[in-house]
Parts: sequence; C-alpha cells; structure tokens
Amino acid sequence: MVRAALARRRISALARRQNRTVTSVSLPQKVWDRHVVHRDDNGNELLYVDLHLVHEVTSPQAFDGLRINGRRVRRPDLTVATE
Repeated sequence: MVRAALARRRISALARRQNRTVTSVSLPQKVWDRHVVHRDDNGNELLYVDLHLVHEVTSPQAFDGLRINGRRVRRPDLTVATE
C-alpha cells in the first residue's frame, strides 16, 4: 500500500515537472482499450473477446441469438463453462 502511494507521488511529481497532467484510467477502461481491434467514424468499437464464460442460465438465449442471426462462436476452444 505504502509503496503504491509513493510510486503515485513520484509519477505525479514527474508529470508536474514535465508540465503534464496525470489522468487515471479505470481497470475496465484499460481492459476495454487493450481489446479494441477497430474504431469506426461513428465511435463504434469492435472488440476481440479472448475468453467466453458460459453459464447454464443465460447461455441458451445467447446461443439462440447467434443461431438466429447466422453467427457462430469464432473460437470455441476459448470457451469455459460454469455452473
């Protein structure tokens, strides 16, 4: 905890010396940003999903939606089932 606080202070001080601002980015935003493969002119983003979590309650509807729209799971080897 103390180490992290000291590291943040050092980064902040360095940014002030370089006349820059430090902006914090949330963990979900970092994950999102690292998975964007395409951004269009309208602001829509296409994400690469590298893990599918399948649950018995909600997954049947999701797979029905894929089937109805003529889509398939691109990487079934990345699917993990939970109960």
